[in-house]
Amino acid sequence: MRGRILGASMRAATGAACIALVVGAAACSRRHSAGESSAENSQSPIPMPAPVEPMSPPVPYPRSVPTPPVQHNYDFREGSAYGYVAGLSEEERRTGRAAGDVLMFRYRGMQNGRHVVEQLTPDGRSAGMSSCADPCHAIRSGSGSNVHLTAYNPASIIGSVFEDAIAGRLVVAPTRVRRPPDPVPADTEQPSE
Repeated sequence: MRGRILGASMRAATGAACIALVVGAAACSRRHSAGESSAENSQSPIPMPAPVEPMSPPVPYPRSVPTPPVQHNYDFREGSAYGYVAGLSEEERRTGRAAGDVLMFRYRGMQNGRHVVEQLTPDGRSAGMSSCADPCHAIRSGSGSNVHLTAYNPASIIGSVFEDAIAGRLVVAPTRVRRPPDPVPADTEQPSE
């Protein structure tokens, strides 16, 4: 009796091993059904299941990929102005300079089909306007008869400002409406001549 149980369990183990194999499952089941096994033959053979078809690879579920933070070129923002820090040359480093100049800009939006930025002085006043079309090939700076063109290069400070503007990374600065001077009240005396 013990040999019979051992033989049946060996055949079951061999059958299970054959089922587990995906490649060559048909050959394994043919050998098993033909009686080729290392266990003794018994009077009650274990029936083999039908050959297993290989499964198609699982379809991956769409994963929510976190969006990378927006990459911008400006180094900081103060209100409606954006600060860009200039890099240092080797000469400036040799002379002991540790930090580059800060250039401040305001984005003035689209005007006549061109992106417009305003460069600011250190005290926040306008130092001049520059504009560039989309796509940007040449940056127009100045006004009136004092206009000059600079080739667009996103590695330059003004180029990186326009790269940010064109990519939608800058917010249009509010326009200030100049308030007219307060009228002089009529009941005040005017100096007579």
